[in-house]
Amino acid sequence: TDIAPHTRANARRLRAEMTPQELKLWTQLRDLNHHLGLNIRRQAPIGRYIADFVEFGRKLVIEVDGGQHGGPEDTARDAWFAAEGF
Repeated sequence: TDIAPHTRANARRLRAEMTPQELKLWTQLRDLNHHLGLNIRRQAPIGRYIADFVEFGRKLVIEVDGGQHGGPEDTARDAWFAAEGF
């Protein structure tokens, strides 16, 4: 794949260190996976970014951004996801 090794390692770390908000949402999304047959993944690398949650089949990205987010980096990330069809 075109995922850099450091991005993949960072995604693994983020999965192990989910925020309480991400963990709460993941519990609900995991239930949707089971009941609706979805395949939502958490802290998934996509290109140079790591999406908090993604469903590749539907090209859906869910970002859980708190107070530390919302700057130019997030705007660039969101634009990149949109350009890739997410």
